[in-house]
Amino acid sequence: MLRSFRASLPLILVIMTVGSDAQDYWGVNYSPSYVCALKGSTVQISCKVKYHYRNLRRVFWTKYTDKEPPDLCSDPDKTGRVQCVRADRDTSRITLTAVTEADKHIYYCRFTTDAEGEKLMGTSGVQLDVTDLQVETQRIVVVGNSVTLSCKSSCSLPEETTFIWYRNTKRLTGETLNNQLHLQSVSRSDAGEYKCAARGNEHLKSPPVYVRVEFDGWLDWGVNYSPSYVCALKGSTVKISCTSTYSDDYKLTPAFWTKTTKTDGEPPDLCSDPDKAGRVQCVRDKDTSSITLTAVTEADKHIYYCRCTDTLNKRWTVRPGVRLYIADLQVETQQTAEEGDSVTLSCKSSCSLPEETTFIWYRNTERLTGETLNNQLHLQSVRRSDAGEYRCAARGKTGERLNSTYFYLNVHYPPKSVSVSVSGSAVIVSGDSVTLSCSSDLNPPAVNFTWLKEEASVGSGRIFSISNISSDHSGEYKCRARNRHGEKYSDPVTLNVLYPPRNVSAFINGSAVIVSGDSVTLSCSSDSNPPAEISWLKGETSVGSGGIFSISNISSDHSGEYKCRARNEHGEKNSDPVILNVMYPPRNVSVFLNGSAVIVSGDSVTLSCSSDSNPPAEISFYKDETSVGSGEIYRITNIKSEASGNYSCSAKNKHGSQKSAAVTVNVMYPPRNVSVFINGSAVIVSGDSVTLSCSSDSNPPAVKYIWFKETQGSAVGSGQSFSALDSGRYYCEAENKYGSQRSESVSVTEGVQRSALLTLTGVVAGCGGLIIIIIIIIIVKKNRRDGKAEDTRQNQNLISRSAEMASTNDSPVYSLVSANQSEDLYAKVNFKAKKAKRSSRAEAGDVEDLQYASVHFFKNKDMKTEEHQKMEMQRPSDANRCEDVIYSSVK
Repeated sequence: MLRSFRASLPLILVIMTVGSDAQDYWGVNYSPSYVCALKGSTVQISCKVKYHYRNLRRVFWTKYTDKEPPDLCSDPDKTGRVQCVRADRDTSRITLTAVTEADKHIYYCRFTTDAEGEKLMGTSGVQLDVTDLQVETQRIVVVGNSVTLSCKSSCSLPEETTFIWYRNTKRLTGETLNNQLHLQSVSRSDAGEYKCAARGNEHLKSPPVYVRVEFDGWLDWGVNYSPSYVCALKGSTVKISCTSTYSDDYKLTPAFWTKTTKTDGEPPDLCSDPDKAGRVQCVRDKDTSSITLTAVTEADKHIYYCRCTDTLNKRWTVRPGVRLYIADLQVETQQTAEEGDSVTLSCKSSCSLPEETTFIWYRNTERLTGETLNNQLHLQSVRRSDAGEYRCAARGKTGERLNSTYFYLNVHYPPKSVSVSVSGSAVIVSGDSVTLSCSSDLNPPAVNFTWLKEEASVGSGRIFSISNISSDHSGEYKCRARNRHGEKYSDPVTLNVLYPPRNVSAFINGSAVIVSGDSVTLSCSSDSNPPAEISWLKGETSVGSGGIFSISNISSDHSGEYKCRARNEHGEKNSDPVILNVMYPPRNVSVFLNGSAVIVSGDSVTLSCSSDSNPPAEISFYKDETSVGSGEIYRITNIKSEASGNYSCSAKNKHGSQKSAAVTVNVMYPPRNVSVFINGSAVIVSGDSVTLSCSSDSNPPAVKYIWFKETQGSAVGSGQSFSALDSGRYYCEAENKYGSQRSESVSVTEGVQRSALLTLTGVVAGCGGLIIIIIIIIIVKKNRRDGKAEDTRQNQNLISRSAEMASTNDSPVYSLVSANQSEDLYAKVNFKAKKAKRSSRAEAGDVEDLQYASVHFFKNKDMKTEEHQKMEMQRPSDANRCEDVIYSSVK
């Protein structure tokens, strides 16, 4: 049933009504409240929100009444086809372009206010219907009759809508308010495909409808086609025929069927077309010829002509032929449904199907219904399992089943299951690249995927890649899938990143001061996965294993650098070293001389002291038991013989002390304090000699003594003792390898012969005569006076021991010689019989046996009491003494 039409905006076909939702304090007005739009056109609707006590924060359009309905303006399925505009503070518009059957919905305006959690929606909404234009008319018209064609739609179009008509590709009319086209007294030229369109939507023409024009009755010169127009479903079977009319004079005989009108040459015979072998069957019965095409396709869409032969054997292609139109059987419905929606699917075709056509519905490969006259399938409260490919099949009066093309029904739903998978090896080592993939069961696909590590967002997208992974990436990861219907989290997956040891460190437990005998524990820590095996090294030598390394009763041998080594299957690393500094008292204290082993006076000598102690000891040096210095080095410059002795050092720290063994410093020096001593009297008696001895202080002892007489230029003797045969002044020179020194000179004087004196003494003793004694005394006294001054000068600083000793039972002879002539000289003389040496002087008159005396002189005050007493006992009586007398004890 047709409704009246009204004109509307060029691209929008609407029925204008007003709807509103009114409350005491808010309301929504929709404009328009109903829209009937042509498929492919553009639709614009708007809403105006009245709200008195709050400020609007957000206004958007939706077609659902869910608790959290999606915003159509951000629907990815409508990208490029939806435009939303906030016209003013209270008005919002939505424009949909190229609308389809899937856009048939009620559209709602939803808004939020500045009141926390307040969300409102105008519930009346705007109803949108989408329609096609269809041409309705009788399909066969007899020449000369009238026919009316109507342009229809499934919903009421505005009254102002104007229409345009087309035949084949030619425009027949201008714009007219009438949706009908009237053809008066049709002719064969009026046959063809008719279409209609609404002004402003000329590109949205209706499907074509073919109008066939036939003759009323038989013509004696022509051919009748039956039917003249066929609209067939793809895959069906079509049969057409032609019957010739003739008279007695002229006859046309059908020969074959063709689909071309070309005149240059013979047109092709479809009955023998190899491309149609098995699909074309031609039958000739008297004056009628028929052709049957099975499983027709789009390629079979043509005008088919009957090729005839006349009485004169001339061939003709007879017009108008039969027009064959091929159409699909299609499923129409909204393309997308939400879980819970009701969906109706329609099985349609642009060809008119017979009323007795039955339909069967399939989803994927499953048959859903039996045969029914209803061309619709209703799905109540669809679920995601209802999504799939739907098709319908029609069974016509010929009995064949014709299948529609597949139509996919897309059912939207929020995420149902979300999972994470890790690509690559199950063992993840630092430096690897790892890819996490998020999969979910949801429709439409997720608007976004968010990756979280322990609730912190770390990335987005279905794929999350980590290149050059490190231990910091270890942890639990999960993804969140979200579409406009909701969101869901996956179960977490754990990334366990394996890596070699790092941050390896060793440290000492306990006191920082370690004393020998203590117990010490070293600990090692490291960061690794899997946990590392720990070993301990002192220097580069392995000394233990495990995270703890203990040393009991520690000694100085344990001092040194320790480090721990952490190792797992992915690598190893050493800690920085820690130093064990074991404190202990001095030990192995020793002193030694630096430089030459031979020390000569005037040299510089360095003594060094070494000790093993921690902390370092304080060093002191000792000579014998006397402290002489401190420090590790003790130096003596320009050393003297007095520095000779035993030296040691002592090392001391707060933990104890120790003293070294002594080393001897032996200072070598040349002779010094060289002196000559006269053994016996300094008076040489004719035929006798005086023995001189040379002494010196030197180290080593002098190895060479040389005697000189002042009046001679060359040496007169050598050796430590020298026998002077002549009077004069003598001195000696002592020498070792470090030098030499000469003594002071001593005088030797000449006196009477000793033999005469002895003879005289014998006479005196034999005779007891006083005269001889007096003579002897006078002679002796005279000799002493002559040599007294010289003897005093010679013996001022000389003290010497006798070079020759008396026999074992002899007593020594001591003499005391004073430099002062007024002092008495005491001498103890030991005589020893000795064979005289042969000399020129002895040959002159010496007796065979000579007596030698060794005389030692001492001052009175230095003489020992015993010797003094002894000498006193040997002195002659006072009656016999003269002023200068030498007292002697002769044995």
